[in-house]
Amino acid sequence: ELVGSAAFSIESLTWGNGASADCLSGCTLKGTPGEVLVANVQFAPTEETGGSLQSAAIIIKHDDKDADRTGANSGLDYPEFNIYLKGNGGDNNPPFAVIQSPHGSAPAQQGTHYRTAMLGETIVLSGTESHDDDSGDQVNAYAWTLAQSSGCHFTGDTDLAVASLVCDVPGEYTVNLEVLDLFGVHSLPTPDSKLTIKIMQEPVAVAFVAGSELTEVTIAVGGALQLDGSDSYDQDGGEIVAYRWFIADWPVGDAVPWYSTQKPTHEFMEEGEYAVYLEVEDDDGLVSENEAMIRVSVVRDDKIRIELTWTNSGDMALHYLMPGGSIGGEFDCNADNAQPDWTEEGHGTPQFTKNSQNHGLDPEEVVHENPGDGSYRVVAYYTDSTTYCYWTQVSTHYENDCDKCGCNSSSFGCWWCDSLDICCNACDVLEPKQVCEENPAGATFRIYINDSQYPTYTLSGSSYSVDHKGGYTDFTLNRIDGVYQPLGNE
Repeated sequence: ELVGSAAFSIESLTWGNGASADCLSGCTLKGTPGEVLVANVQFAPTEETGGSLQSAAIIIKHDDKDADRTGANSGLDYPEFNIYLKGNGGDNNPPFAVIQSPHGSAPAQQGTHYRTAMLGETIVLSGTESHDDDSGDQVNAYAWTLAQSSGCHFTGDTDLAVASLVCDVPGEYTVNLEVLDLFGVHSLPTPDSKLTIKIMQEPVAVAFVAGSELTEVTIAVGGALQLDGSDSYDQDGGEIVAYRWFIADWPVGDAVPWYSTQKPTHEFMEEGEYAVYLEVEDDDGLVSENEAMIRVSVVRDDKIRIELTWTNSGDMALHYLMPGGSIGGEFDCNADNAQPDWTEEGHGTPQFTKNSQNHGLDPEEVVHENPGDGSYRVVAYYTDSTTYCYWTQVSTHYENDCDKCGCNSSSFGCWWCDSLDICCNACDVLEPKQVCEENPAGATFRIYINDSQYPTYTLSGSSYSVDHKGGYTDFTLNRIDGVYQPLGNE
């Protein structure tokens, strides 16, 4: 039976073998199991039915005349079949796909063709604003796709009005939406059916003491410290555009803004414990979330350790002189005077703690705790030199040596005056000769203030080289108001 719009009509019913069923509608047919029945339906809208969407249905009721024999109930076990028909009496235009993201935002045609999201964020995509402008037609199916084959993936079905995806690699990705109407017509690609998503990741702040990878450092009151944030980076490939340093008292204290440069330098004038934090911002306006901290201990200079090493197989001796002291005197701390007492003079008791046993490869060392103010002299004395030898051409002068210089007699010949030594020439002759000279010794001083793990100062180079045994090189340590004054690293 055909019910619904008069625009539909059954033109013929035939069996699968082509034989006519001799029935069109509202009649009863008898078939055999497995047999096929073909219904040929015509859609012919008229002025009366109009050009809008028309619908109808073919209703098939069936039963089994053998029901009584098999014990089946023909009315309950054999329900109706409904075949639904739809037709459009006018032009069928493609539907329009429209992406919204996030769900509920302005439609794409109002400027949402592009959005950003964070790495790992669930991105909700909505196609509910997609539409079909044909009268009586509507969007009937959705198909979400990604232009890229990797980096992002959908987290659920891709054939529903709302989809979601997650991206695990920074970059730009394109999502496309295609919709179908009730007649299977596909939407066309438009700017509204495409969404570009930029996946971002926050930058990472990295803070060190300049020239090292230290994140904990001890300096003296009044000491200058340069901080370095240049190793900070943006995980999604962008640029760091801003550096913001903060400082707080350790272990608790409010972090207050401090410097806004990549490598600030600061003089710490107050004794105490400080935490210095770095925050960076990238070109997307994202701010680092990790903790990049440097712990700074500012103390008075209550201890100093001095090491001496040298290059040469000879020997050098470390001397540490109290202000006003001289080499070899009672105010000279060295291997032979390892623990002089300078307490009456207000300079404590230094100790000579290491004597090199392998010609400078391991250090000689002096440690001085609780020193007083003043100018301390540090000396490397060249006590035992080594030599190096080489061959060279040396000019030697000879007198009356006929073997070296020849004979000056033209009338009698050298045989006549050989025994008289009066007829031989004088001359200068270049001859090979071995020459030996002293090796110079190159001293390296390392100065550790307080309990620093790394040298506060290192002094070396040509300014601290000694050419001959008995010579020395030195420098002066000035301690004023409990603080050692800066030395230049060389």
